[in-house]
Amino acid sequence: MRKITTVSLVVAGLTLLGASCGKKVAEKTVENAIEKSTNGQADVDISNKQVQINTNGTSLTAGENVKLPSGFPADVYVIDGTLKSTLALAEDNGYSVTLTTSTSAADVKTKYESQLKADGWTIISTLALPEGSMLTAEKGLRTTSVTMTTPDGETMVSISTREKSS
Repeated sequence: MRKITTVSLVVAGLTLLGASCGKKVAEKTVENAIEKSTNGQADVDISNKQVQINTNGTSLTAGENVKLPSGFPADVYVIDGTLKSTLALAEDNGYSVTLTTSTSAADVKTKYESQLKADGWTIISTLALPEGSMLTAEKGLRTTSVTMTTPDGETMVSISTREKSS
């Protein structure tokens, strides 16, 4: 979990670095920070209005024209929208994606309940949030959580899936 936090914090700072210094300097600065905090290798690439970070079995992509990571489970529904970031974790075969859509949070919830059930998932919990909702589903040794909120008029959807520890 520390790796995810470190990568997330570094990505937030990367925007500021990228705006104030050259691309290669920003890439090297972020690589060094990640390597120091994780005791591992890191590769940072800033190009095509994207940031890509690969380190210790973790891969993060954020920016424009983001695509689902290879290996993302085909039975985890992804609603139509604009992908903003993806995260792939080798340690628990985990994935996390964040996207925006014009579909209302209520309609997103209804669609996910229906689609996950159709794909063989069992909904194990739902939670109402002030501006949206969250649901969790299980299938075999895997779990998936979907959060949908509407903070600024556009619906943000976060999908996380991983294998449970045995």
